[in-house]
Amino acid sequence: EHAPADVGAVAYKVFLGQRKYLGCTDCGHGWQHWWAFLPDPPGRADDDDDGETMIDRLRREFDGWSPEVHDLFDATGPDVVRR
Repeated sequence: EHAPADVGAVAYKVFLGQRKYLGCTDCGHGWQHWWAFLPDPPGRADDDDDGETMIDRLRREFDGWSPEVHDLFDATGPDVVRR
């Protein structure tokens, strides 16, 4: 569960960067749905990360981005992140 401070005024956000972005939307009842796009080459296998969990890879890829992005990552269990 995660509810940003401005959830009453903003229901949809997109964070843009060079060759990657992240979006999130309020689903109600304290839940957020979010997605991230990274510039992976075609055919990249899920096990190409040398044991790094996807949430840890996202933390690394989005290092230095808005604290709101990292709040979402921190509120998300590694077992629910899908590629």
